[in-house]
Amino acid sequence: MPRKKEFDVEEAVRASMEVFWLKGYDGTSVDDLIEATGVKRQSLYNALGEKRDMFMKALLKYEAEELRHALKEVESLESGRRSIEYLFTVLLEQCSTDKTRRGCFLVNTAVEECHGEDVQSVVSGAVGDFEAFFKRCLKRAQKEGDIPSSVNVAITASGLLGTYIGIRVVARTSQGGKLIRNMAKHALQSLDG
Repeated sequence: MPRKKEFDVEEAVRASMEVFWLKGYDGTSVDDLIEATGVKRQSLYNALGEKRDMFMKALLKYEAEELRHALKEVESLESGRRSIEYLFTVLLEQCSTDKTRRGCFLVNTAVEECHGEDVQSVVSGAVGDFEAFFKRCLKRAQKEGDIPSSVNVAITASGLLGTYIGIRVVARTSQGGKLIRNMAKHALQSLDG
């Protein structure tokens, strides 16, 4: 008769996600994961696999629960333009209150150079989803009359995405503050053509 798991696997994935998010793949040791999850080494391996497997599970959890959930919630606001403005407002608030400067797990993963195609596929998919979010919001804002029809949706969506990612990267440095506020302000000015 197989032994019953003495821990919540989803909680262990969440705890490992927090560690990878803060320290990155290379900066995280298995001992860090054991400490964070409170699960013994062999039990952790049996449930979640090797460190790389744990990382992938953590990344997929972040992408599904943090990113997709947040975009869906923001996109449900009363207007397309308001959704974009609110996203940048929340982004600046998160960056200014994130004392650990952990940033965005997906962006951090994108700039860390230790991953294979499976991880890059998740990151690329998330970037594509994010760009599609901006395109939908921009098209909606044009239909609602909140941004000019002359605004090129594809180019503006790419610019907003690039600015979002750039803010996440800059916020991890000591150069945040005024610089990231100006980056966001410039991005939002692009909505007016």
